[in-house]
Amino acid sequence: MKGEQKFGKYVFIPPEGYWFFEKKDPMKIETSKDNYLITFWKDKDEISNKQLKRKDVIFNFGVSANIYKDITAYYNEAQKAGVAYKAVPEEMNKLKTIPNWSCKEPVQDVFGIECVSLRDELVIFGFYGYEKSEVISSFPVFLKMIESFKIRDNP
Repeated sequence: MKGEQKFGKYVFIPPEGYWFFEKKDPMKIETSKDNYLITFWKDKDEISNKQLKRKDVIFNFGVSANIYKDITAYYNEAQKAGVAYKAVPEEMNKLKTIPNWSCKEPVQDVFGIECVSLRDELVIFGFYGYEKSEVISSFPVFLKMIESFKIRDNP
């Protein structure tokens, strides 16, 4: 992938050299059960396997209905569902300065960071891998994705 990609009314620069398969009708988000998720894989063959290898890092972009009054309500619901979060590692503190985004590290089997923005829809960017050092080294790519994010007036 090179350059900006459009997903419904959203535009951003995905990770260069990564692959994804786009779903049909990318932005029909009408109820809390509707969602749209794209995962970017480094190896085109791994897309169909959907298995993360030890040194791989994957990137996600997701959109779902925004049913939350604020970011605290989002994290409270996640906690009720069994998802715990902690602060981003110090190496990624720049994420704390991006307006309209809340970024945290989900506590899970793989290391990752998720950034959430409440807009008309709930927008999420994330990146994950088994090796923390590999994920941290991919931070500039992730930061570029979020900083390039825009909403088009006429999709």
